[in-house]
Amino acid sequence: MKNRTLCMIVSSVLLLTSFPVLSFASGSGVIEKKGEFTYSNSLKTAPAYYFSSNYFLSDNKTYNNDLAILSWYLSNSAYNSNIGGTEDYSQKYSNVKSFLCSALEFDSFMHNKAFAEKPTENSIGAAAAKKTLTDSNGNYTLIAVAVRGGDYEREWVSNFTLGTAGQARGFSDAKQQVLSFISQYLADNAVKGRIKIWITGFSRSAAVANLTAGALDDGVLTSSSAAYSFNPKDSLFAYCFETPMGANREEIRNAEAVDSSRYSNIWNIINKNDIVTKIAPAELGFARYGNDFCMPDSRTSENYTSQVKTMLEVYSSLTGKKASAYKADLFKMKRIDPDNSAGQIIDNPDYRIPMSMFVDEFSSALSTSFIVNRENYVAKYQDAFCTLFLSFYDGSYSRFIQNQVSSVISTLVAENNGSDTAGNTSASYKTSSGLENALNTINNLATDFNKKYPDLGATFESNSQYILSTHDPYLCAAWLMSMSTNYTGTPVVFSGTGNYRTVTITSDDNLKISVNDSNGKCVASINSGSPINIEDSSITAAVNDKGKNIIILPVSGKYSLVIASDKTATANMTLEEYDQKSLKNVRRVSYSNFEVPADSGCRCEIPAYSADEILLGTPSGSTAVYSLYSGKAAISSDNNKDSSSAEILLTVGKNSAQINGNTVALDAAPVIINNRTMLPIRMIAETLGAGVEWNQAEKSVLITRDAITIKLIVGQNKAYVNGEEKALDAASFILNSRTYLPLRFIAENLNAGVTWNASDKTIRING
Repeated sequence: MKNRTLCMIVSSVLLLTSFPVLSFASGSGVIEKKGEFTYSNSLKTAPAYYFSSNYFLSDNKTYNNDLAILSWYLSNSAYNSNIGGTEDYSQKYSNVKSFLCSALEFDSFMHNKAFAEKPTENSIGAAAAKKTLTDSNGNYTLIAVAVRGGDYEREWVSNFTLGTAGQARGFSDAKQQVLSFISQYLADNAVKGRIKIWITGFSRSAAVANLTAGALDDGVLTSSSAAYSFNPKDSLFAYCFETPMGANREEIRNAEAVDSSRYSNIWNIINKNDIVTKIAPAELGFARYGNDFCMPDSRTSENYTSQVKTMLEVYSSLTGKKASAYKADLFKMKRIDPDNSAGQIIDNPDYRIPMSMFVDEFSSALSTSFIVNRENYVAKYQDAFCTLFLSFYDGSYSRFIQNQVSSVISTLVAENNGSDTAGNTSASYKTSSGLENALNTINNLATDFNKKYPDLGATFESNSQYILSTHDPYLCAAWLMSMSTNYTGTPVVFSGTGNYRTVTITSDDNLKISVNDSNGKCVASINSGSPINIEDSSITAAVNDKGKNIIILPVSGKYSLVIASDKTATANMTLEEYDQKSLKNVRRVSYSNFEVPADSGCRCEIPAYSADEILLGTPSGSTAVYSLYSGKAAISSDNNKDSSSAEILLTVGKNSAQINGNTVALDAAPVIINNRTMLPIRMIAETLGAGVEWNQAEKSVLITRDAITIKLIVGQNKAYVNGEEKALDAASFILNSRTYLPLRFIAENLNAGVTWNASDKTIRING
């Protein structure tokens, strides 16, 4: 991984000019205003925008694609204008003022102080205007709030300022400024009566808008003494684009436990390929308020291939740039050639996963193995990332590199001339700025990452141009516009679900796996460990480096999966359901050690989710009934077998265990220390389907199952579950070269039940 890949996001300069407004009727509602945007140096054509007061009469808990598109325009108008260049910032708000007041005919425009000053690492630009509209209850005031989302220079640093607790500090500090600005706007304009608030932002400003909307839903503007009345449940409209995660997941869960629909009026438009939406990491306990409306992806849409074609047509029309391919689909997994001592990067044709899946794996590996938790991040990496990004916008990074190059050239010249000064030249800037230390820290992180995950590092470096390309505001707009009849004659129909199913099949024998859709067409195939390319199909079929066959299926489709073998074989299959709202797998159906007959094979029927489950999500798993057959005989899943065959039974001091009714030898027996049961964790965790990694350097254990990560350091009375610190009543230790961990804590945090029988000192784990 090289330094150039560290700068993952460079926002384009968007310039907006409003054209005269027209009024006309279209579709089911009255389109009250229409106009055109022109963007300097970016767009060849002037795309149309549409405004309707009906947008703000509809249920704010139902996604409105037309309002999303209008919100995209507002968010992009809130980029800094190019007026004044990098010297005069007094008119940087001019684009958003022009759009709100000239194009949409809002009035009483205001901007905060930061929108007219050179950005700092702690600033945020915000603007607002109001418009009087009417609904069934009479007049109300619509307040439009736009948060600066582009060309904000040093504000980039706040993306990496996480802090050790609560919301991501950089985003949270900016949220407070926006909330203060909204309150000031209402006071300065003496707003009275009923109000509705429309708020939006892109990228960094989307994270800030998301937190601001969450605070509004929590009632920060609700006051009986105010001259205005605001009920966010039906009067807040929040649309946030490519939103990083700045909210605290535990705080959201606690609030939703009281009111499950509290944040349902907040919409995050997400491209699952966009790595920016992984900042800050879910593995560290971060989340987004509200609902994620995801763009189509090969994991989530059975019609992805045709949908991409429609989107690219809109993108070409929008930008004037011919787009023959979606860059995310040009992504290819790579690996380090084990037969090449120089570490040559080569293709990994068997592990054909989509870029969105790689982004998930890359982010998770970085977060769980190196960032670990927020305290560790702040202590080791936060200052380094902040220093690096400050240096980009201050120009010090370029001067540093120039000095380094000059140093190398001077050294080479001195060596060639036989000078005694060879090697004594140094860049004076690097020692005074702290930039060298920051670069060393990040380079060491990259080096350590590449050592542990060489294939992930090689893949990121080789595909960086594709990975970074998806954080593109025009790409976001093209997906939205491809779903609207205002911009295409054949709009994409997609629910916005980010959910999918992953089927994993393992066997010591060669298997032939095929998947047919509801029309009987083969859409995925793996033959003896090698995926087969299926023309016009985007369904993922891959084999990882551990020999696991992986099929990923959208939730809207019905599929039939066939497992065959040239000889009778034994296989294992796991089907996991991923829920975008929960940001993790929420249901697991497993079939262990079932027989695959040579003559007939096995067949698994995978139904589609119900319409409500597709639309609303499945935080508790779907109601889909999965069926595995050998011939006409049904094979029971592990979940449906009787309890004795789905349990782990251990006895203190005994070097064997009963696992699913079978006796299995243990390499070390459970022990009791200070009235706490401790056991060597690897075999038990792996039996529960968890992965276990040992880090010799820091004497730590990392346990992962689904979206759960547990990290413990030997000798410490604490652990980190998804980045959140939790106290242990017994510290882990090493005995006879085996690492012992507290049984109950591990099992329960892996969602397994534990029963202790004191009379015979047995432990029963229901996995």
